[in-house]
Amino acid sequence: NLLAMQAQMNPHFIYNMLSVISAASIEGENEKVTELCCQLSRLLRYAASKGNQFATLQGEVDYALCYCKLMQARYEDKLKYDFSVEGELNKIQVPKLIIQPLIENAIIHGLSSLSEGGLIYVRGFKKDDKMWLSIADTGVGIEKDKLDSIRKYLDNIFALPDTETAASSKNDSNYADSEINRKTVGVGIGNIAYRVKGMYNNSGMKIYSRKNHGTVIQIYFGNNSK
Repeated sequence: NLLAMQAQMNPHFIYNMLSVISAASIEGENEKVTELCCQLSRLLRYAASKGNQFATLQGEVDYALCYCKLMQARYEDKLKYDFSVEGELNKIQVPKLIIQPLIENAIIHGLSSLSEGGLIYVRGFKKDDKMWLSIADTGVGIEKDKLDSIRKYLDNIFALPDTETAASSKNDSNYADSEINRKTVGVGIGNIAYRVKGMYNNSGMKIYSRKNHGTVIQIYFGNNSK
């Protein structure tokens, strides 16, 4: 699943960023070109790195910030973001590629259609002996039927006794309604849910949304991996 996430880098994103860099170059914005090239290079290097399925929370936050900076260069004033992570959590090991895909979903499905744009909030904190990650947006929100489907899908995943041998989409029909699967819910959300469940005891994902107000996705897990 991690390899699938790494291979999922949207070619349209790369094309769009190269277009932004090209436009900045034409305008003679040399410092901006240099900064964007550095950010894009860092992003691609991290996404392509293989090996450990874990990363430090600091590494994940830096990667997500890099992505946000690039997207802000594209959307300009339409996109704002705010990160707040408790310092003591920065060295904690978390599943790799756990934050950025949710931010990408928030921008594409929540904010991009709004003429005024919106905000992305990322929070990391400790509560009840668990670590929590929260990714929120001020976007268009999710329709109730779709929201109910996502919640049911996530509940089914985290009700499984063990997903280490059941972490491919062909198993979705065994645990959810035939009409609710990873494609209809969202590949990014599904992959993250399966990996968190497969790596941690006492873990879960929650989603809250209100039409025309925004969406919040929260992930929680204990300090010890399986």
